[in-house]
This record gives sequence, structure tokens and C-alpha cells, in this order.
Amino acid sequence: MVTAMVVHQPGPWFDEVLQSLANQDYSALSHVFFLTSQVINQKPDTVASQLLMKKIQTVLPESIVRIVEGNPGFGALINETQRIVEGNRGLFCVMHDDVLLQPSTISMLVHEMLVSNASIVGPKVVQWDNPTILKSVGSFIDRCGEVDPLIETDERDQEQHDSVKDVFFVSSVCMLIRAEVFRELNGFCREISFFGEDLEFCWRAHLGGARVIIAPSAVVRHREMFSQRAPEISKDALSARHRVRTVTTLTWRLELPLVWLQMFVTSVVETIFGVFSGNFRGSLANLRATVSVFIDFAYVWGRRREVRKVRRVPASEISKMQVKGSARITKFIRHRRALESSSIASAANSKKLWRQSSTREAGFALLVIFSLIIIGSRGIILGGSRTVGELLPFEGGANTAGSLMRMFRSGWWSSGFGEAAANPTGLGILALGGFFVFGNLASLETLMIVGSLFVGFFGMWRLCGAFYNTRARLVGATIYLALPLSYDAIARGRFSALLTVAALPWVFDLLRRVGGLQPNERTDSSTNSLLPNSEKSIGVGLSRLTQLISALVLILGLITAFAPAIWWLH
Repeated sequence: MVTAMVVHQPGPWFDEVLQSLANQDYSALSHVFFLTSQVINQKPDTVASQLLMKKIQTVLPESIVRIVEGNPGFGALINETQRIVEGNRGLFCVMHDDVLLQPSTISMLVHEMLVSNASIVGPKVVQWDNPTILKSVGSFIDRCGEVDPLIETDERDQEQHDSVKDVFFVSSVCMLIRAEVFRELNGFCREISFFGEDLEFCWRAHLGGARVIIAPSAVVRHREMFSQRAPEISKDALSARHRVRTVTTLTWRLELPLVWLQMFVTSVVETIFGVFSGNFRGSLANLRATVSVFIDFAYVWGRRREVRKVRRVPASEISKMQVKGSARITKFIRHRRALESSSIASAANSKKLWRQSSTREAGFALLVIFSLIIIGSRGIILGGSRTVGELLPFEGGANTAGSLMRMFRSGWWSSGFGEAAANPTGLGILALGGFFVFGNLASLETLMIVGSLFVGFFGMWRLCGAFYNTRARLVGATIYLALPLSYDAIARGRFSALLTVAALPWVFDLLRRVGGLQPNERTDSSTNSLLPNSEKSIGVGLSRLTQLISALVLILGLITAFAPAIWWLH
């Protein structure tokens, strides 16, 4: 049994990590450490590395310590264990350097591996400073590689996940691997330096027929100090790139085109919504990584040829282990249910328990509402809009979008007798939108008219999120749709008024969020006082405030291109 650990600029807490390894009750345990030396003035700091080596060998005298220049990555260094340790028999326990083990952690992992006949076993991971908070109990993914961690952020450990179960992958924070499986797979992917090496390795293990499980009886505490010790490394960009590479190299070839298309569409939608949600950088990283597959084609092709050697399980079996649909939607639904449960519990403590509508009831109501919108708009959808007011028909065929773009860039406004003037911004926006509907601007006009009803509905749904009650949000959004403003605007051909009515809920929602009005306030039963959430108590951070204001300006700018009168509402 060999433990392998990569050590990179550890803090004072590393003494506890070493002592936890020394206190393990598992016999015949050997240790291998890889020390990454810090580079100062383009030279490795050998003095600090030597001192760290002496500290390790003082606590674990028989350990093997290797000093490495720079930091080539976790997986690349762990792979060196194959060269240091001979033979295919035995077990490898790989771990980070900020993990604190209980005395029985390794023995519990080994026991569960033998009982369950598994190839890879991971422990339950909790926070270092607060062991009652869960960090990982294994994870699943959808076919696009999006991770479903099975737990909520800051979820308390109440033994709700204390059952041995098969998972798609376990975190490289600490994982026990059979030596023969590790050697057969040739270790971790050498091209993945950080973030994603565990998913890629476990996915390849599944292709070879290996079993991956979580053993919650084994517990480790994780400090997670990577961002503080390596702030120059962008987690969003690396995670996105490695996720896309993993999906494109390990997905069955007949499924790959459809999976890539799904990733591309999802990343485009995320990028658009990222402007309003404040996650533009992360969503843009996903889009960039998805498109860069064509640049990485040589790597993807070569890697797929390497992986072909270990494929023994049909693609249908891998699909059964993945989340059906979208892992993001699964996480969202679970998060909403958790928040509703918290809201119900808070109301019960204050003796003000309000009846909540379930997710199924809300989904059924939304289905009815959306069906009514589609049925009521059937005349516009099938026959197009009437020529009334501002709703003028678009003439032309497939080149209409290109003609509008040329007109927008010409500097000549053809209205009336014509004049040399800048064309309206809305003309350019229509031209850009026309390219997404393959030049059919009549379809774009129909989409904008009917879509405005849906946009306004979802905006009111978000605005009513201040109450954090599903029924209250549903009633508020339904009342918005019941108002005759939008339908009167369509009947009178007032396109600018229709867009304004659709945009106002989003504008007010952004103003609400800027003001720090959040739904997840709770009542403390001991003091019977209202405790605001962290965002409200400390105010909106500067970066978050900038994101919200940018989204507000963008929405107002888009609507102003068609309805300048919206500024009069302020």
C-alpha cells in the first residue's frame, strides 16, 4: 500500500497532514512525496525544499521524497509513482497536500474496496475548519461533462449521504486505486495539469469496466488552498478546456457530433445569460473551449486512438451511469427544493407557516400558461403579424439580413427623400438577428412579438423572487400576463411599447438586486430577530455591483434602439 502526495508551498497546517498520515492504523504503509520547488529569480529555491524534505522524513522516516523543479501538475507527478513503485499488485492512495485523514481513513477505504470489489474508492470529504459541512460525496456528470456534485453548497452532514454507492467519479483530493488499474490506464492524463484529472481518469476506468464507489465511512478534511497558493492559474479556463477535451476524447464516436452541438448551443445560451447573471467570464470560457476543439483536433484524434486500447464497455453502459438530460438543470431543481425546504422550516419556527406549492404543481401551471400563450398567438405564428402601426412586414428572401446590414453600414437613411445620416441602431440589431434565423426576417419579427410575452413572464418571475415563495412568484407572473398592456400593444401595432413592457420586469429585478433585496432571509428562533443574508448585511460587492449595472445598461441600450421613450419612465 503506497500513498502518493504532491506538495506545493504548504502552510503551517501541513504538520497536521503529516501527523495524520503517521497515525494511520493500516499496517504496511509506504509514502511517496513529490515536492514542487518554488522558483525565485528563475532559480529553484532548493533551501526551502530541503527543509521541507527534512520535516517530512522526521515524521515519516521511511518515506520517499522527490524534489521537482517548477509545478508540472498533479497528475503528471502522481504518474511517477508507477516508476518508483514496482509491480502490478497493491494499492495506490493519491491525495492532495491539504487533506487531513482520520486514523481509520485508509483502512476503511481498503476494506470497502475489497468488500465491494471496486477499482477506485473515494472518501467523504468535509471542510477542514468545519467538519459538519460536506464538500464531496462523489459526483455524476451528464454527457456534456457538466458535473452534478450530489450536494448543495454548505450542506450539513447529517448522515444523509452515508451509504456506499456507485458514482461516476471521485475527487482526486483523496482516492484509493488498484495498482493494476492505474498502470493499465497509464495513470492520469498527462495533458491535464490541474482541474479535471479525476473526471478523465475515472471515465477511462469506466470504459475498461472498473467500478468507482464512494465510501462515506472514510472521512477526510480538505482545506482547499489552491487558489491562494496559485492565484495566477485561471480555474474557469482550465476547467472548461479540460472538460471539453475529456468529453471529445472519451465519448463514443457516433454520439460525439450531437454532444458537441449540445455543448455549443448550451455555451452560447450561457454566454448570453452570463451577461445578466454576472458569470460572463465563466460562460465565455466554456464557449471558447467548445469552439477550440477544432484547433485541438490533432490532440483529440491522437488521444482517442490511445483510449481505444482500454475500451471494453459499450457506450450504452456508460450512458446509464450519466445524468439524464442536463446536470445544470438537475442541480438547479435540487437547489430550489433545498431553498424551499429552508424557507418552510424558517416560517415554521416563526409560527408563520405558509402553504408552499410543489415543483410539480408549479410545472403544471407553467405548462398550462405557455400552452395558452402559444394557442392565443397561433394567428401570428402561422400567418405572421398584421400590417398595423409599427408592425411593418419585412420584404425579401434569404438576403434580407445582408441587405439590412449593408444599409446600416452605408450611412444613408432612405426614409422620405433620403439623407446622409447614421441609421438607427435597431436596424443593425435586426440585421444581426436575421442571420440567426437564416435571413428570414419575417420569422424574426414573429419571434420577437411572441417571444416578448415569454421574456416579460420570466422577468416578472425573477422579480417576484424577492418573496421566495413559488406560489407568490407564479401568481405575480400570471397577473403580469393577464394585464392587457402587451396584447393592446400588439393589436395597435405599438412594437416599442411591447418591448418596453417586456423589459421593465428585468429592469426592476436588477434594481432590486443592486439594492441587496434578497429572498433568503431567515428568522432566528432564539432571538426572534431577522437575520439578513451575507450579501445584504455587507452590501453588494463592487465587482458584483459593476456586473449588475452593466446588465442594466445593456438591457436599456437594447430597448432604446427600438423604444427611446423608455428613458422617460425614469
